[in-house]
Amino acid sequence: MEIKKILDKRTIVMGVSMLMVMIFHSDLPIISSTFIYKNLHIGVDCFLFLSGLGIVQSLNKNDNIKEFYKRRIVRILPTTIPLIVIFSYLMLIFNEKFTMNDFNLQITSLNFFLGKGNFPYFMWYIPCIMIYYFLSPFLFKFLKNNYNNDNKFIIKMFLILLILFIIPTGIKVSASRNIFLRFPVYLLGMVYGFRIINKEVMTKKEIILTITLGILSILGVYYLENNYHALLNHFIYCLYIPIVLLLTITITYLYDRFKLPDKLLTLVGVSTLAIYCSHEFIKMITNGFINKYSLYNHFNYNVYIFSLLYFIVGLIFGISWTFFINYLTKKEKVK
Repeated sequence: MEIKKILDKRTIVMGVSMLMVMIFHSDLPIISSTFIYKNLHIGVDCFLFLSGLGIVQSLNKNDNIKEFYKRRIVRILPTTIPLIVIFSYLMLIFNEKFTMNDFNLQITSLNFFLGKGNFPYFMWYIPCIMIYYFLSPFLFKFLKNNYNNDNKFIIKMFLILLILFIIPTGIKVSASRNIFLRFPVYLLGMVYGFRIINKEVMTKKEIILTITLGILSILGVYYLENNYHALLNHFIYCLYIPIVLLLTITITYLYDRFKLPDKLLTLVGVSTLAIYCSHEFIKMITNGFINKYSLYNHFNYNVYIFSLLYFIVGLIFGISWTFFINYLTKKEKVK
């Protein structure tokens, strides 16, 4: 299998991953306790893997650091900042648990870095990916200088992963641990990005090994979740790495092999940032509005119907916002 096929189907995989995250945030009673549901947040790890994959292609075309940072800022901030500020303000009005302190922490991302407020994990992905993007040009140069020296490269990568595993154990702010815990899968994406540049293919042995490690990792995650221990539970994020790779390859293979319809998933895939920054906000603001005005007494509230509505509205809004921002930024470029 050509690794480039993962890059070619990157938008599709991102679309599937976004749907996984949306289902994870739905809190449906019938599935909330199941093993698969509890691990659907792995969709975020798929984002990170694919981001690392794409970043290498971008830097390989133009490794000018200033230009790279400019492209990332234009790509992320115009889409995310207005949504975070607007929705945080609506949360302040309609959600009683969201205080002025939460508002300030959210729009500055300090809730993530300091682990304070009632919503320390909310919107954590945005500051986290910005940190990864900041480091990416330096990682790109490191990988470029070491990739072809197999033995030294493997040793250095092992030491980096070991350090990334050890560091979070000493971090008191649990939210900020995500920076280190999720970084290995992003780094793996960059490594596979270099494999694409070198036109490497996945041999049958490698595919079999990936499938085997993926299955063993799934069993490992299941065991650790049912036998809680702080250090072992921390190890779950290491087990996610082969699962992400297996999941990405599987989705890529299915769409390449069976030529499945991909228009909707493509729309979702190119709109992941806006959907991520809106769909859970919409749910929490609506629930807060209903609670504030005691509207539960005026209609029969069905959690499944409302979850479906949040899902649909989140998709429509996220896709529409993406097209709106793209229109504005293109207009600015024309001027």
